[in-house]
Amino acid sequence: MYTKDIDTLAEAYRAWSGASAFRTARDRHKRYTYGDQWSDPVDDHSGRIVREGDLMHSRGHRVLTNNLIRQLVKAVVGRYRSMMADAAAYDLAPGSLATRNSLPELDARMLEEFVISGCAVQRVTSECRPAGSGLWVDNVNPRRFFVNPYTDPRGLDITLAGMLHDMTPGEVVNRFGGGSAARARELMR
Repeated sequence: MYTKDIDTLAEAYRAWSGASAFRTARDRHKRYTYGDQWSDPVDDHSGRIVREGDLMHSRGHRVLTNNLIRQLVKAVVGRYRSMMADAAAYDLAPGSLATRNSLPELDARMLEEFVISGCAVQRVTSECRPAGSGLWVDNVNPRRFFVNPYTDPRGLDITLAGMLHDMTPGEVVNRFGGGSAARARELMR
């Protein structure tokens, strides 16, 4: 492996590690939104770690769940869908970019993610897929996304952005080997 590759890998690892607090908070916000509002780990009187709801229940308290948050998220996403439909914001002709990518649904789901976690990431790429060649839009799970620390709201100081992929060694060779036997051997190493 080249020094530049190792440096890039180390930078990616730092970016990934630096987002661990965000990933933890996002998971908590998602659980809370969908009704799991009492699962935070807490110390009980004996020093054991238990779920907050279990501790409250063991002390004779009745735990209540706030059901308003999920409804608010659904209302925001529903209003977005309605506004986009009223404005005919998407070209839904057969074969159009919006139709091929199911953009109305992708964008609505991305807005839901943003409302819950404060983070929305989409990957736009031009590639050949089983459904055809062209421009493709994919929602990226923020749990799999990483970026170097940045301060510019426009992202002008972003030097590294990426996402984790789950691939078999064969998939890695097919995707990145470029048809070269030498490259395939290098990747398999």
